[in-house]
Amino acid sequence: MRVKQAASPTVTPARDTKKHSVSLTTDPATPKPGRETTVTISVKDGAGAPVTKFADLHTKPAHLIAVSEDLADFQHVHPMLNGVGTFDAKLTFKKDAHYRLWTEVKP
Repeated sequence: MRVKQAASPTVTPARDTKKHSVSLTTDPATPKPGRETTVTISVKDGAGAPVTKFADLHTKPAHLIAVSEDLADFQHVHPMLNGVGTFDAKLTFKKDAHYRLWTEVKP
């Protein structure tokens, strides 16, 4: 099973001229179908420091969408901010397939 980031991990938030970087990691590093996987989203500012404050988007500070390549498995979850510039979410990938992950945050 492989997990791909769907878009460039560098974003420019609205009304902010600083670049922010976003990275996604999984634990385990290679997710297994049917087993819980922790997805960690790390957000850093232009200087490389963790971002700790986020505005709500659609009533939540973060969204994570995972979609299997054949579109048979779709998950939309709201990761929890852990206070050190990262969000964590638990996903269970239903099949042995390629997945794409999208995340939305607003520092």
